Amino acid sequence: METTYYSLATKSNFNKALNHFFKVNEVVEEVESGQNFADVINSLLYDDEIESDQILPVIGAVIRDKYQYSYDSFHIPSSINDFSKIVAETEKWTAVDLFIVYFNASNEVFLINPKNLQHWERVRELSKDQLIILYSKFVKDEEKPDIEKEAINAVEEMIAGRDIFINKEFVDETVMPKTAQKKEKPVQRANGR
Repeated sequence: METTYYSLATKSNFNKALNHFFKVNEVVEEVESGQNFADVINSLLYDDEIESDQILPVIGAVIRDKYQYSYDSFHIPSSINDFSKIVAETEKWTAVDLFIVYFNASNEVFLINPKNLQHWERVRELSKDQLIILYSKFVKDEEKPDIEKEAINAVEEMIAGRDIFINKEFVDETVMPKTAQKKEKPVQRANGR
């Protein structure tokens, strides 16, 4: 006997699942309007409208299944805490939507829009050997998985501290760069920093 729906047998669990589905629909609307996924999710987290354990299921359902973003996992070769070059470069890439899922040493999940300095400041440091998953989507109607993968590789190279060659197809001159809409609240660390 399949038990997929047994967890929905209580009113509280059913309502929790229903609220999750409403928030997923809200995320879909925001992403379809051209907002960056990390900006949308971090705004919902800031407003306490979703919980951190909802992040990965939303990525699976929305980003991977619905929109079929290209992605790659990457172990950070050395710790990095200066992200100014990454922000300065990627914010020019108007033809590619990007975001990063970072798993820190405490196994906390952070979403980073590499074009948004506030996200990097919230993380403060990418630690050596930790896992990140980079997601990329070409924003025009046509499919260009090769450009998506090239953008992912370029971000990986920048995180590794290497110089990169920028593909001119990363930039769409007809699109103005978008900026984050809400300020992120600072993350409280256990050690008080």
